[in-house]
Amino acid sequence: MPMTRQPMVEAFLSARDPDPSEPFFRAITTEGKRKALRLERGFWRALDKAAEDLNVSLGELIHAIDSIDDRQMNLASSLRVFAVEWLQRKVVDYQTSTSGPALDALIASCPSPAFVLTAQKQIRHTNPAFLRLLRMSFSGMDPTGDGHQLKLQLDMSVDEVVETLTSGSRSLSVGYILGFRDRRVRGTINAVLAPTLPERMIIGFVTA
Repeated sequence: MPMTRQPMVEAFLSARDPDPSEPFFRAITTEGKRKALRLERGFWRALDKAAEDLNVSLGELIHAIDSIDDRQMNLASSLRVFAVEWLQRKVVDYQTSTSGPALDALIASCPSPAFVLTAQKQIRHTNPAFLRLLRMSFSGMDPTGDGHQLKLQLDMSVDEVVETLTSGSRSLSVGYILGFRDRRVRGTINAVLAPTLPERMIIGFVTA
């Protein structure tokens, strides 16, 4: 049965501590003046992270938002909007960093054979070491031209691997079988989650 997103959602929700929706007062000094502001904890955490990334104090960040934001909102609303916009920008930056070229660069830097595998068991990215492994394992094979004939089977489904990794395991040793025409090669990979959203993929580092 295909894995749903529910285990990942439940893992995320269970890790929230304390409740991000709980209102919380903080006294902030901006331009030498102290202000008492009431925001939900989740927004405070986002603002703290934004200030850290921008290398400014939280008070300096709040003063800048209060001074520059010309929308007709009170300060608390402006801070909430900024926090959401900041997190949206971080998501876009993250998605850019986990694009196809970024994944290619990630596994290309690995000296051992490695590949990226989708939930449909499609090999999406490979590194030069993996292509050399294919040439040695299957004499006469041209990985660039014959790759569509390559079959990969894991000892457990990709969904099961992803579920195990999202449940807390940082890596997982999994057996595999590579098939090309009438030949088969068995080995082992060290599987980790690929940094891809929203599609879940795994990176397989060949260990044997």
